[in-house]
Amino acid sequence: MLIRILLFLLLFFPFSLGAAPLDELLVRAGTPLAQEMGETNPVVFYLERPRARGQLARWDRQKKRFYLSKTALKKWLKQIPHAEPALLARCLAPLYAHEKVHAQNDALAQENGFIWPLTLGDEVLATAKQVAFMRQRTTEQPDYYQACLSLTPQLPRENQAATAHDWPAFEAAVLARYARLPVQKLPPPPLTPEFIRQAQTGKMVYGPLTFRVRSRGKSRAQIFAHGHPWTCINAKELSKMDEFPFFKTYLKILNAQTAQTKKELLRR
Repeated sequence: MLIRILLFLLLFFPFSLGAAPLDELLVRAGTPLAQEMGETNPVVFYLERPRARGQLARWDRQKKRFYLSKTALKKWLKQIPHAEPALLARCLAPLYAHEKVHAQNDALAQENGFIWPLTLGDEVLATAKQVAFMRQRTTEQPDYYQACLSLTPQLPRENQAATAHDWPAFEAAVLARYARLPVQKLPPPPLTPEFIRQAQTGKMVYGPLTFRVRSRGKSRAQIFAHGHPWTCINAKELSKMDEFPFFKTYLKILNAQTAQTKKELLRR
């Protein structure tokens, strides 16, 4: 009987067993977060233990949810113990701006009948959106994110590059941060003609990172249907990538997104 009662409480009252303070704070931050982003519907993050070193947030394409590092939130709350939902929303907004790029890519791909092939280039563009968003807020109020330091990365090198209108330097700064992780845990370089040519040699160099390409015999169709890393494509299929309809659509979206993101970040 006791077990049944506990199961009932877990199912219908999940906040009753200690998860309430953090989860409830995130829920209450949903509406002010939407206001920060100029959206109408509340934006809710779910808590999880980070899956990689330094990970603060992520978008889950299967569950269609935004996740926040429970470790990072707890650390932040130790510094701001009586934080209001509005302040948490302010600190979450840059992370949401970043992860929303991945969510939108997945939605665009789904509309066109394929799964978006995640690459490290997506992280560069998502970081650019994040930095551009923060720069808009700090132009008139430089200390806008002062209370967010342990939850919202300030990205000084990326900001310096943006101020200098230097996209290559911005990209290099982002890649330098990701280079701290083992390369085997990173997504592959951008799926573009330049890197396709490199992949055919068996090695790709993207900023400070070197990727060894080992074909897993996957076809182009499998990559765009199941979301496998594009470096798994067999050599014959890879050589014909530019003829593939899904790749053409993907590249058109990617090029448009890149141009718009650069414009927003560099204000040109």
